[in-house]
Amino acid sequence: MPHIHKNIDFTVAAGIVNSGRIALVHHRKMRRWLLPGGHIELNEDPDQALLREIHEETGLRQKDLVILNEKPKLKSEGTKFLHTPSYIDIHQISQTHRHVVLVYFLISKTDRLRQAPKEHFDLRWVAKNQLKELKPKLTPQIKFYCLAALSAANSLSFAD
Repeated sequence: MPHIHKNIDFTVAAGIVNSGRIALVHHRKMRRWLLPGGHIELNEDPDQALLREIHEETGLRQKDLVILNEKPKLKSEGTKFLHTPSYIDIHQISQTHRHVVLVYFLISKTDRLRQAPKEHFDLRWVAKNQLKELKPKLTPQIKFYCLAALSAANSLSFAD
């Protein structure tokens, strides 16, 4: 999606883990490895954008995923509680434009991924010991998010 604001856009990123591996996309435009994700559209909340972007970029559907981030179980008329991101950052896209990214961690119940070839050179599951071998190298923040997502998923005893 094109930028919808002049100076800052809000985006989501998904650290999706399956069997000790994290899903990464080799982004065509950015020419680097990233977590699946993208822009929050004007008619979406972050939870909706997260699930839409994951599906567009990996083929995974909500039924395939467990979001590890918390949200209140409270029901309140007129209020929708959203998942709290694990991390939030703001980074430069160009000299005049920045992105605020809300980073979420998820577990995938399946290892079947579907690449979006118009957006990515590659889509793959990457184990912790393979992160340093990727070309081009991961940026420090993406490597940090990968390790944090793998750690969060590893600390759970998930059975389904």
